[in-house]
Amino acid sequence: MRPQPAETTPEDAARLLGIALPTLRRLVRSGALPSGALLSRAEVLAWRDRQAARRRDALAILAGLSEAHDL
Repeated sequence: MRPQPAETTPEDAARLLGIALPTLRRLVRSGALPSGALLSRAEVLAWRDRQAARRRDALAILAGLSEAHDL
């Protein structure tokens, strides 16, 4: 197994995140991801993990509401 590079191209970052390149560019423009010709792989993966945690938390809240209201 080859070690992963510390930086990645925007195209590879988009692929890694499973999003389209224009979406990645919007995230960079908004400041959600750092800008540059190359992106920090660690920061891209950290953003992905934060987004996954937010989705899990939101689903847990929805499940709790559903149970509380017998939905």
